[in-house]
Amino acid sequence: MKSFSFDIEENTKVHILCTAGQRVINFGDQVFDNPGELERFLALQSFEHRMQFILKLLLLKKIGIKNELRYHPDGKPYLADGPHISISHSGDCVAVVLSDNVIGIDMQKKDERVKTLRSKYLNDKDVLPFEDDDLFYHYAWAAKEAVYKACGKKGISLKNDIFLYERNGNAYAWCDPEGIFRLYFRESDGYYLAVAYKE
Repeated sequence: MKSFSFDIEENTKVHILCTAGQRVINFGDQVFDNPGELERFLALQSFEHRMQFILKLLLLKKIGIKNELRYHPDGKPYLADGPHISISHSGDCVAVVLSDNVIGIDMQKKDERVKTLRSKYLNDKDVLPFEDDDLFYHYAWAAKEAVYKACGKKGISLKNDIFLYERNGNAYAWCDPEGIFRLYFRESDGYYLAVAYKE
């Protein structure tokens, strides 16, 4: 397995764990600390979702998160005694960001459909500092998903309620009614990562 971490702000760290082609099996006794986690795992139907769930638990343990992950009624994860947390899964990777600030993260595996689906998530005012179409569409999709997660409210429209813009060479998003988020981007091994950080 491959893992790495990086800081985006003084109080904000991103952690990523990928299987790097390995099958995730025989980890049950290492990841299920309580019956709630096992119940959530058993409720998942697909192999991919179960693999991602185990990867998430392995990554949380690796970075020293010992408290049980909990979820607000809207589905947003939180730690009982810890910083803000956001989680994303894509393909054979999981990403977790921890911050003292409200935060959201999204990771997308390269997928040509982001261009054909653009009318569902982009509006004519969205701007990001990327000239390459491939980067723009992948990062725009990931940024909007990250902001959606940071806002933590159901019913927010990626297209109509989240706006991407550039100021002084930096990327930002505005979400009604949550306000402004600074956006950070990173690409690695065919995955596009966006982090939305509430300033």
